Amino acid sequence: LNEALQKTKLSPVSRPQVQVNEIGEGKPFVFSAEFEVEPEINLKGYKGISLKKQVIEPTDEEVQGTFKNLRERMATLEPLTAEKAEKGNFAVVEVGYVLKDNAAKKEEARSYTVELGNERVLPNVEKALMEMKVGESKEVEETFPAEYGDKEVAGKTAVFSVKLLELKNRILPELNDAFAAQLKEGATVESLTAEVRQNIQQSKEEEAKRAQREEIV
Repeated sequence: LNEALQKTKLSPVSRPQVQVNEIGEGKPFVFSAEFEVEPEINLKGYKGISLKKQVIEPTDEEVQGTFKNLRERMATLEPLTAEKAEKGNFAVVEVGYVLKDNAAKKEEARSYTVELGNERVLPNVEKALMEMKVGESKEVEETFPAEYGDKEVAGKTAVFSVKLLELKNRILPELNDAFAAQLKEGATVESLTAEVRQNIQQSKEEEAKRAQREEIV
């Protein structure tokens, strides 16, 4: 079969179905093989297709957005003296729960640091934290989302024990040469800005190529 494929220069795209047509002592061995092959495609009318020119020059907003993300990654958390939380504060909390319809399914209280106001905490738990004072404890009923990762509790209601231990505020580093040097040895704001612009441009060029390939197809 391999010899026949090489001679006919055929390229199967499915597994050949082989059937023996003739076999026996003193007889020639004859077989047939059936398979799908790549079609011959005659491209027509592809010359002169007009394409949209993509804008690949980085904008100041994109550069500033990159620096914002870098500063957030390098941010530190400092304790707050406030008793009650505000949106954007980070709360050090102890949270545990027990399912209402199955007391055997529970999680002992553990410490977490969570950012308040960005919908990363279950709504009723977050509402309680926003109303609590540091050191205060509460019990809150909340239903886990249907798409929650733990299928045993997904869509079920639990009683959460919540304690607010501490409040912290995120401090972003200043955008200066010292900050640039933390990210890359010897870097300055000027050199880092140039590098960020270059990286954004390369990324946009690759994206423009992908978009044009899709448009052509």
